[in-house]
Amino acid sequence: MSTNASLFEVKDLIVVITGGGTGIGKLAAHALVEAGAKTVYVLGRRRSVLDECKQSCPRPDAIIPIPCDVTSKESLKSAADHVKRVSGYCNLVLANAAIPEMRSSLLDRSTLGSIQKGLWERDNESYEQMFRINTLGAFHTAIAFLGLLDEGNRRAVVPQKSQIIVTSSSTGHSAASFGVFGYPATKAALALMTKQLAGMLLPHKIRVNTIVAGYYVSEMTEGVLTTVTDTDPTHEGSIDGGCVPLQRVGNEDDIAGAVLFLASKAGAYISGADLVSDGGMLAVPPSWALPGPPAPKSKL
Repeated sequence: MSTNASLFEVKDLIVVITGGGTGIGKLAAHALVEAGAKTVYVLGRRRSVLDECKQSCPRPDAIIPIPCDVTSKESLKSAADHVKRVSGYCNLVLANAAIPEMRSSLLDRSTLGSIQKGLWERDNESYEQMFRINTLGAFHTAIAFLGLLDEGNRRAVVPQKSQIIVTSSSTGHSAASFGVFGYPATKAALALMTKQLAGMLLPHKIRVNTIVAGYYVSEMTEGVLTTVTDTDPTHEGSIDGGCVPLQRVGNEDDIAGAVLFLASKAGAYISGADLVSDGGMLAVPPSWALPGPPAPKSKL
């Protein structure tokens, strides 16, 4: 039996993280390195944030930045080829890259007419771009690295089988509407894809799991968080319980715990699971989490 401490070590793990330069991806990269990962490849479109992720890590030599666009199969293949040349295999792929739904203002829900007008005016291009990155980007990331994950199993440097972890969102599992529909839909579609991949890849001993994340401090949530608090949102009491029942957003330890649990021997027997880390948002009825007054009678 392993000691409690060694259960959560990830010594010698070779990891690939998309969206690795900021937010959850960056926090996960640093957590894995500090827990003993041998190499963490951080992929993203902006070289500057990838380099900053490397330089701010306690062991910068363990992080290798690779510029990559997850909407391009050629770019993903190039990244996989790079990992193959340098390491020969990988044990874990964290498909984390995503973009938010742009909102110039909250949807006016005062009348049915205002709802119709606000939703009708939103352009198809922004929805399509979200699906390309959030859904297909994560899916193709997983597919691009299957051969390297298989090689990771063959080499058996670590006891746990190779794994794909997909970052999803609590918004994709909830009926509560905050006036955005594209982003939750991309994550809901991704959740189904992930479940299907888990079943398909199990005969090949490649595990697939999902981290269902709520609000974490990141570039993606910055605009939302500034509208609900003017203090450090990771402090308890900084967020109204009607938005997040635990009254704060996730911090570094919260995401580190989720990632290390699944990536280490502690989570070696898990596949096809959703690990929810959202401060209780999905534990309450949707109406409780829905901001704003009750819907008035239609004046359309």
